[in-house]
Amino acid sequence: MSFLWGSLACLMPLSLCLSFLLLAGMGRRMGEALRMPRLYLFYPAAAALAIVAALAMLAAGAAGWWESGSAGSARGAALLVLLPLAASACMAAYPTMRYWRWIWPELRSSRPSERGGGDEKNGPLK
Repeated sequence: MSFLWGSLACLMPLSLCLSFLLLAGMGRRMGEALRMPRLYLFYPAAAALAIVAALAMLAAGAAGWWESGSAGSARGAALLVLLPLAASACMAAYPTMRYWRWIWPELRSSRPSERGGGDEKNGPLK
């Protein structure tokens, strides 16, 4: 039963890996269109770290670190998994913020006004 949960838990880092690779493709296109630096190269590195986290999760489960009675081995297994996973998320956050920072002013300018729930062009909703 623990093998099943360990296998299912590996889906999260692998889904992050897939999303990082999709962001790399979009970032490459956006970077070429906006003539930005090649920041999309951070995404494959982040995907590789997510794969390392998935492999570490499987290795810790195969070694029995998750079920061991010692709290130290369970903490070591958690660090073995969470450190590469956190590093991959941080590595992907930087190019994401750089590529998509233009959207925040757009979202703020198109937000409905605080007074009546309308927008700046049409006024409050009635």
